[in-house]
Amino acid sequence: MKITLSKISHNERLSEETHCFDATVKVNGKPAFGVCNHGHGGNNEYYDLHSGSYTVIADLVKQAEDWVRINCPSHETLIQNKDGTFWRMPMSLDCFVCDLVNDYLDKKNVTRMLRTSWVFANKDGVFTLRKTAHPNQVERESKTSVLLNNLSREAALEMYKQYCQKA
Repeated sequence: MKITLSKISHNERLSEETHCFDATVKVNGKPAFGVCNHGHGGNNEYYDLHSGSYTVIADLVKQAEDWVRINCPSHETLIQNKDGTFWRMPMSLDCFVCDLVNDYLDKKNVTRMLRTSWVFANKDGVFTLRKTAHPNQVERESKTSVLLNNLSREAALEMYKQYCQKA
């Protein structure tokens, strides 16, 4: 089973504790059901794309939830166990969808940044310079940081994710 999102509509202004969004969940490339979250910290809501009913698609959501729980790794949290390891939260469909929304937002952000700025990554995180920056400044930063503009979009996105998590 392959679960993806399409037709993502995200509202940052209404996102408080969780993302405020609406999207179509695709299973194996075909629209299966809708998902939304109002951004106030609650769970996602899953609905039928045609009728808007929440009960019609209960079996589809259950199948997707079971697949995610069985096939996707758990998330390591910042909560430390007594033995010093970090508690791992089991993956759920809500978490999986949130990860997909995060990927969508990262890709959108990186694409915008690469178009408008020189984007650098190093051990301290990701930072930008305006495209109008003096070439000597860009060259100087390139000696101690990776210039993401010189990478493919996919490689730049992966490096962005990697260095943003470290910062």
